[in-house]
Amino acid sequence: MKIKKAFIVLLTIFSLAACSNNNSGGSDNTEPSEEGNMYHGNGAPLDSLGKDYSHYYDEDSRYVYEKKEGKWINQLTIGSSALYESKRILRAPRLSSSDTSIQELKDALMMSFYSTNATCFMNGYQDGSSPTSGSCANTKLDGRNIEAIDRDGGHVGYIKLDEEGTPYVYENGEYVKNEFLAVELPHPTYDNLSYELMLIYDDELGEQTSIVCGNLDKATYDSETGYYNIENINIHHDARTTLYFTKPTEDNMTLNFKFKLSSDKTYVESAEIKVVKSDTGYFDNLITSYSFSNLHTTSVEMPE
Repeated sequence: MKIKKAFIVLLTIFSLAACSNNNSGGSDNTEPSEEGNMYHGNGAPLDSLGKDYSHYYDEDSRYVYEKKEGKWINQLTIGSSALYESKRILRAPRLSSSDTSIQELKDALMMSFYSTNATCFMNGYQDGSSPTSGSCANTKLDGRNIEAIDRDGGHVGYIKLDEEGTPYVYENGEYVKNEFLAVELPHPTYDNLSYELMLIYDDELGEQTSIVCGNLDKATYDSETGYYNIENINIHHDARTTLYFTKPTEDNMTLNFKFKLSSDKTYVESAEIKVVKSDTGYFDNLITSYSFSNLHTTSVEMPE
């Protein structure tokens, strides 16, 4: 299968998650957070809440939603109250050289990694090797539609996700179920990739973006490069299984994360996560980089 061959190397690098779900129901208990573009409450959000590209955290399911075209879309990505609470991240004197607030940083991270509409170039390689030596993919997301492009700009394929996050690739005039892609492409978020393949997950904080938001008190800001850096993020999860980890696996992991905001500071232009070490050792010294562009202007014309 062409698409399978095109992504076979990515199995050693990227990871996925679950799926998504349009939901116009909701809870009367939804309430906006104290600041930023983030809402939270018990149960799914009502479509009357918020505006397009706002985010919502369901305290019951722990799922994060993004609003697109007037509807809240469940990204089925696990978060935590660290997405909006400040009690864990008030101590950030090292960020004094940055004029961006903690919540603005959180909003920018969510705007990219939870996005329902973006273009992202992902690259995975071992620390110490050239970034061009690794595996990569350029993905265009528009709702539940994905277009994948290879390093050299060649077209790889069109993928549709159903409400359970199952991928269907377009082949010979029809969409064919291909679960292999579930550990290679966002389903639907990039957090889902790092979870499914590398088990980047913390029992308290959830998946990648929420982990970063819960550790912003450790961030330093480099005014010369414009990067925020967080080193030695320690996470733990009890035994879990994913599509890649079929045997229940418990792990302790240390991560480094760096990111740079866009010129208007509304989203993350580039980011990099490194697995410094883990008990399993499977992905030690693996770096995954992300370059986001065309936020909310990405268009994917899917073949019928």
